[in-house]
Amino acid sequence: MLKFLRNIFFFTLAFIVIIATPIYAILKSMAPDAIIESVEGNLADGVNLTVGKVSSKANLEITYTDVQIFSDNFSVIIPDVTFKPVISFKEPVLLSMSEIMFSNDRLSLNAKNIDARLRVNGLQIEQLSIEGQFEEIGALEDALISQGRFVIAGINSPSKVVEIDAQSIKIAVKLPTALLNVEILNSQNSVAFDNNLEVETVAEKTSILLSRNDGQGYDGEYSGKSTHLNFSLNQEEGKANWVLPLSLVSNDVSANQSNLFNKLNLQAKGRWRSSSLTSCKLLQILTGDEECGKLTDVLDVDLTLSNNSDALSLAGDGYCVAPRSGCRQIIKSRVRSLDTEKVFSRLLLSEAFNPVVTSILMGVLLGSPIADSYFSHSVDLDVSGSQVLINKKPLF
Repeated sequence: MLKFLRNIFFFTLAFIVIIATPIYAILKSMAPDAIIESVEGNLADGVNLTVGKVSSKANLEITYTDVQIFSDNFSVIIPDVTFKPVISFKEPVLLSMSEIMFSNDRLSLNAKNIDARLRVNGLQIEQLSIEGQFEEIGALEDALISQGRFVIAGINSPSKVVEIDAQSIKIAVKLPTALLNVEILNSQNSVAFDNNLEVETVAEKTSILLSRNDGQGYDGEYSGKSTHLNFSLNQEEGKANWVLPLSLVSNDVSANQSNLFNKLNLQAKGRWRSSSLTSCKLLQILTGDEECGKLTDVLDVDLTLSNNSDALSLAGDGYCVAPRSGCRQIIKSRVRSLDTEKVFSRLLLSEAFNPVVTSILMGVLLGSPIADSYFSHSVDLDVSGSQVLINKKPLF
């Protein structure tokens, strides 16, 4: 999860750099050196930018072709991007791209038909020294310089929101034992930056394809419609630890094209462990600073999969469950079900889950009826290292 977030961070950083390319490409030959230096100062160390061709329209729209942003760690290719003029500095900066491709050694991303907006909060327009000058701007150079100063100030602003609408987003992630492919269709995405990070995604359809490469486990294709994802990255109140609260809702959940549940609802919280009492910043967490510890725990998990007449629920906490946590894995959870045979029959027929584990779980649930207003069966599932306990008794 941390590596995935780190990759997303680098992609977002590259995206913000793209916002600065209008000034970099056009003003290189016409703007004061101070503006050029300001733009170059916003490029991360080791990041390079090339632009193939630049063209502008009478309405001050600027289009580039063959934009490339690259470093030793990642590359971004944009066939064409249009930077739309800022009519008012109180309005967002607008960008449109037909396609953007990002890749590094573990992750690749391809997004098509993108409209993006950068909203800046807490920016004093008076500080730009161009208040009231719009009616005086008559030349392309003056307009570009004014917009350039605004974009630079926006990037440097401590608080900003990037909104991205995309027709399709495809992500491929190399996991230790599998390849994970995610496709998101017709999505609206919002990423807010200040001292914390907040992300919201609403998508018409989301598909996940998991292909294992270790010969163990089962491949699976999973999908959901009307998906709504929220997560944030912030420090626990009064503590140095960072946490990642997450909320996910999706409808019409299926596996291997077999309908499973009408609705999925997930709440969870990831937590970083650190032996240091040093308070880390957001950038240190996203770049994996060793002094800030690493994501190890998944807590307050509440997962419910439901249909009109049956349901499956998992709730609990997992400590040291992230890969390479470096500590003993401990899981304390409770699994509950309604119309258990019907639920697990669908899971088995989908062939997307290990049939042995699925059958064992169905058996122990059927052997553990409860008196509950909603669920009919319940078991406590605990893991300590390699030991698995069902209702406090060893599974094997």
